[in-house]
Order: sequence, then structure tokens, then C-alpha cells
Amino acid sequence: MNRLFFNLFPWALALAVILVPAPGRFHAKAYAVAMVTWRGETIAENGFIQELDKSLLDIAITKYHADQDEEKLKAVITQIQRTPVDLIYVFGTIATKTVPERIKHTPMVFNIVSWSIGSGIIAS
Repeated sequence: MNRLFFNLFPWALALAVILVPAPGRFHAKAYAVAMVTWRGETIAENGFIQELDKSLLDIAITKYHADQDEEKLKAVITQIQRTPVDLIYVFGTIATKTVPERIKHTPMVFNIVSWSIGSGIIAS
């Protein structure tokens, strides 16, 4: 009997881990992230998404591509203002300078920015 228990226990434990949802994964608040890219999705965005997927949080990512067009970027910002999010991910210097000019109270993560101090994105 003991031998049977020790042979089956690891399998039963593994099955329980697979079948029982992690606490919070399906019951916690869903977080909304807007992903704004200047020139389309890159490996930087793929890495960001992969790391978010590893968390136990329920995260919905909406992707917006400005296609290197400032008017399209302004339209993207207007759309985000109409549907507020919990976090904004921004790729590129132009997009990173433009988004916070119109969206002031949403946390923002910026990525792939050249000379962030000299371009005026951060003070130091």
C-alpha cells in the first residue's frame, strides 16, 4: 500500500496542479495595457508580452501601430483616451514624446528611445 501511494502520489500532485487554476489567475481584476508602436511590432514587444504572460495576472493587451505617421499616432492617442487603460507601453522616441503630452495620468513604460534626456522625455 505504501509503495503504491508513493508511486501514484507524484502523478496525482501533477494532475492537481494542472487542473486546479492558480489563485487570482481567473478571479482577479483584468488589467488593460495599450501597446503603442511607432513602426510596428518588434522583438522588444514580443519580449514584453512574453514576460507579462508569465505573470498570474489577467492582462489584456491592445496593440496600436502608428506606422510612422504622426496623424495616425494622434488618432491612436484619442482612442486610448476614450477607452482608458491601466498601463501604456510605448516604442520609439517620437511616440514616447507624443503620448504623455495628451495622456497625463496613466503609467507609461517606454522602450527603444534614443537619447531620452536630450530629447526631453526625462529630466535625468
